[in-house]
Amino acid sequence: MTGNGKCIVVSDVHLGIEYSNRSKFIDFIDNLGDDVDRLVLLGDILEFWRRDPVGVMLENIDIIQKFMSLEPEELMIKKYEEYAIELVNEKYKGEFLIYGHSRKPYVKTEINLANSGSWVKGSSDYLEIDEHGVVLKSY
Repeated sequence: MTGNGKCIVVSDVHLGIEYSNRSKFIDFIDNLGDDVDRLVLLGDILEFWRRDPVGVMLENIDIIQKFMSLEPEELMIKKYEEYAIELVNEKYKGEFLIYGHSRKPYVKTEINLANSGSWVKGSSDYLEIDEHGVVLKSY
């Protein structure tokens, strides 16, 4: 990661459950370009709710080590769309709010709101943020 300002946002990978897209996510992390300055992990990267947390950590130690070598900024934010819209309209007026925890990714520039989607059941959605704005992409 070099420092040019490009940011990648992913959420809801759910590593540790059978229908997570683990191998594709590993490939995605391994192929982050040199133009990426920041990787934001927006919650539910590891599956601690349905599984034993220690087992999940041990099964995914390779990915955790990759994260540590990238020195990412980790944000654990979970808000539903209605609350997110309320935050953008009231508390954070004029700011761009990004949240996860949904299988329906989108970018709504007209209301400064985006959802990064998920990496389960075949999905591989993420957000790319740079000087041009926020763009939804799939890997």
